[in-house]
Formats: sequence, C-alpha cells, structure tokens
Amino acid sequence: MKVFRIFIICLSSILLTACGFHLRGHAPVPKDLKRIQLVSKTPYDNFNRTLVKTFKSNGVTLSTQAAMKAPYQLVIEQAKHSEKTVSLTRGIGGAHYALQFKVTYRVQKQDSSIVLPLKTIIREKTLATTNLNMGGDAQQQLQLNALMQDAAYQLLMQLRSPEMQKQLNR
Repeated sequence: MKVFRIFIICLSSILLTACGFHLRGHAPVPKDLKRIQLVSKTPYDNFNRTLVKTFKSNGVTLSTQAAMKAPYQLVIEQAKHSEKTVSLTRGIGGAHYALQFKVTYRVQKQDSSIVLPLKTIIREKTLATTNLNMGGDAQQQLQLNALMQDAAYQLLMQLRSPEMQKQLNR
C-alpha cells in the first residue's frame, strides 16, 4: 500500500510537470521583454505599483524612467475601477455589488511602432453584503487590490503569449 501511494504521488508530479503547470505568480517571459519601460499618465498609482511588483517577481524590470533605455514600452492607456449594485434584498438590507477593474494597454518599441495593439483586461468580483457600504472602505480596497493583482498577472501572461512571440519575431 505504501509503494502504491508513492507511485501515485510520483505519477501526479510527472503529469503536472508535463502539462506545463507552474505555480501562480511565476511566468517566464521572453528575454527580449526582461526590461520594459512603463509609460502611464499616473505612474505612481496603486495599479502601477502592483504591476512593477508582479513583473519584478517574475524577473522583469519594469521602470517608469525613460533613462532606462528599454527596447519596449508598456503603455497603460487607462486603469480604473468601478462598482455597481447588482441586486438588493429586502429585510436585512443586504446587497450584491459588482466591483470591476479594467486596464487598457499596448506594447510598443521606443520609436512608438506598435508591437502589440491596444488590449483590455477586465477583472470583476461580485460581493454580497448585509449593509450598503460593502463592508467598509477597507474591505472594498482589499478586494480591489486582489483584482489589480489578477489584472497585473494576466497582463504578464499575455506578454508571454504566442501572439506576443510572433510580434517580437517580426
């Protein structure tokens, strides 16, 4: 029985490795994208800080400084969040809210020639509350930070996509 357990564990490990599984938060990127300049109207907002941190943890230097002379620029056209009421319930005054974070971006070379055209990432979460302020500003900010983290990671994954590889090899 013990040998069977060890066999199952080894088989599971091999199958997970073979399918390309890797832990969330780590996404290898092409060497051409190891240094990228971040161009944004609001370079020091929460999303851009999250973006820099996410990229750094994956071995990519993302800088807001033009002096970096990175071969590519990640241009954040828009990064915003919104909230809307999805439903209200009677009685205890509960509500369902949809919290949404949307980022629109493109990748270009230093000479402004487009490498990856304008793309949009939308992350959304529905929250149920028993009061009308979504559990307070702290809870809302915590959920918003999670959406920003997801959007930053999804943006990183799109930079390592086959579409991006084709654009880099042109």
